[in-house]
Amino acid sequence: LREAGVEAVFLALHGRGGEDGTIQGFLDWAGMPYTGAGCEASAVAMNKLIFKALVLEAGLPTPRHLSCDRRSWRSDPGAVLAEATRRELIPGFIKVAAAGSSFGVSLVTSPDEARAALREAFAADDHLLWEARIEGRELTVPLCGDADGAIEALPVVEIRPKKGSFFDLASKYDEGGADEICPAEISTELAGRVTALATAVHRLIGARGMTRTDFMVGPDGPVILETNTIPGLTAASIFPKALAAAGRDPGEFYRALLVAALARPRWGV
Repeated sequence: LREAGVEAVFLALHGRGGEDGTIQGFLDWAGMPYTGAGCEASAVAMNKLIFKALVLEAGLPTPRHLSCDRRSWRSDPGAVLAEATRRELIPGFIKVAAAGSSFGVSLVTSPDEARAALREAFAADDHLLWEARIEGRELTVPLCGDADGAIEALPVVEIRPKKGSFFDLASKYDEGGADEICPAEISTELAGRVTALATAVHRLIGARGMTRTDFMVGPDGPVILETNTIPGLTAASIFPKALAAAGRDPGEFYRALLVAALARPRWGV
């Protein structure tokens, strides 16, 4: 990169190695500026168990859940299912602990479906999150800024999956997979509430640059699902639609991210 004259790296990677702090840690070590969240914030947001623990510690609303590891499941699957039933996690979502783009997420509506989903999830990861399903509207809040500075909130987006019962891979990336309404047709009060929660999470994990925090709005109000530290930027992605709704020029916006990356202190510099 240095030999090619690269001044800063614009990160648009997804999944393990891209969103989980791995490439961020390498670029930190190399002294190469890059856009987006740093190593720690990336790792925290990518790991659903750590993220959930921080959100709960901060007193922010999030669905009830159960964390589980492969060893516990193999030694006593009945106990795991019994605890999930006690916590009313059926119907619910079984999620691989550290993955993105809805990879390794299964909606389960019965104990038999849960057993199959657990076997599949533990083939991909040692740990998982089992989370209650919240019936309601799905919203997502795009933000941009440094955790210790000013944070710009873009319009709230409502997601209405069309290809599946939730916002899965097909709904996210297939043409016509979901309707994404931007700005969301919600009250000013609700928009302000989810934006305030998204901002609190952005600051909590120490994020910088772009984030997108997902919510379900049920009978008891909005609850936090997760935060993406590298939101998708494809033609089908949400962040570009929010930029367009806000009247922002994408080229100028992305260039500003690179300028901010160049201005940050770096190791050994």
